[in-house]
Amino acid sequence: MKSKKNEILAAQRPQKPKRRIKIWWIALIVFLIAGILIGLIYFLLYAKTFKIQSFKVSGNRLTAQHIVISSFFAESLKQKPWLSFLGSDNIFFWEFAPKAVSPLYVSTVQEITRDVDFGKRQVSFTVHERSVTNVLCEYNGGKCYGMDENGFVFSSVPEVRGALILRFEAGPGEQIMVGKQYLTSPEWTKNIMRTIAIMESEGFVPRLVRVKRDLVEEWEAVMQEGFSFYFSLHFVPENLTSILKDISSKTRPDAIQYFDFRVENRVYYK
Repeated sequence: MKSKKNEILAAQRPQKPKRRIKIWWIALIVFLIAGILIGLIYFLLYAKTFKIQSFKVSGNRLTAQHIVISSFFAESLKQKPWLSFLGSDNIFFWEFAPKAVSPLYVSTVQEITRDVDFGKRQVSFTVHERSVTNVLCEYNGGKCYGMDENGFVFSSVPEVRGALILRFEAGPGEQIMVGKQYLTSPEWTKNIMRTIAIMESEGFVPRLVRVKRDLVEEWEAVMQEGFSFYFSLHFVPENLTSILKDISSKTRPDAIQYFDFRVENRVYYK
């Protein structure tokens, strides 16, 4: 029995060095792989080959170049926080960044798109700025601000008079917020602009629009001749085109004070 036990023990002893060698080989391979990965990451992050040489910005008239770049960078980090490991001077940051962003805190910009040129190590930005469709002015000849077609207030502008750009006037004491929609309801803005488009097609071009948002929720279009149209913010009057045709052919503008469309399917005038 003892001899058999000794034979078993003797057979087991040579296996221990083999196991140790196998473990050392595995550790060595893991160490080499980790070293390669660390070296590769270091190369990607710090090698001059992947450093940005230049930024190019086009399409910006109202927005400074550094604001375009910094706003795109900040917006990219919001969407993909892991990009912070690369840094803004690394070309892979911009390659994996969003293709386009809409920075909410840059009021003049509607959208910024980017393109990466690896050969030149250049990042190009194309800026789509908001255009002044209408002007919103403070009450009684105060400061004026540009609005886009959606009623978004985005930039101060010189005071405008005439019929080329529609002029909105805020109420007494009303505070105008840059970087915000003038009207809280997008539907209100659509109703106003649809109504004005119909009016202008029939020759009624407002020189001024006043909106009363509190309680009554209505608006007034003041004509060049001095009389006004009153509308609700909640709807576009039905058959407005035919009604305006009748007004144009059957009334004298100098004898009218106002036309009132604030009640659906009703028209009042004085």
